[in-house]
Amino acid sequence: AIFSAITAFYFFDAIIGFVIALLGALATGIMYAVNSSSCSIPLWIPSAIVCAGRGAELCPGCAVLCSARAPNRRAFGIYVRRNLVLNIIQVVLGIVQFAVSLGALNKDCSDETVYTGMAVGIILAIESGIEIVVWVGCYGLYWYAADNQPPEWIDEYMPTQFKEFLSKDRGKADAVAV
Repeated sequence: AIFSAITAFYFFDAIIGFVIALLGALATGIMYAVNSSSCSIPLWIPSAIVCAGRGAELCPGCAVLCSARAPNRRAFGIYVRRNLVLNIIQVVLGIVQFAVSLGALNKDCSDETVYTGMAVGIILAIESGIEIVVWVGCYGLYWYAADNQPPEWIDEYMPTQFKEFLSKDRGKADAVAV
């Protein structure tokens, strides 16, 4: 049950991360295009790379949610490890974007372009950093669940529809490990 809830969170969070990255890429791209004659450093490139990375995270999230309603333990472990790696890369890319923008501060770039790049880099790094905390917690649950089962009384508080949803296509979910 907890693995399914986290999988749904994963997809929702991947959408949020992609939208933030897309808006950031658009903002830095527009600011660069408007002020391109005054800036020799392409500040939009790190934003575009981050947006592509977020798109790469969104695709497996969609596949996971659409193909396997209740992932088995092995598949869930793969999801968590993959997301930890992707989010660490996203934090590094956000910091790179901030650093590139900071480096352009004393160059020939307009302040608006530089500050937009810095803000987008910080926002993306923070958002990915928060995700890392969540995925580390999920990895802890992953290892905890290996040796422990939830208490029996928890079933009383789960809606019947949710229990039915989790039990549907369980065999199919066991075979899928995206």
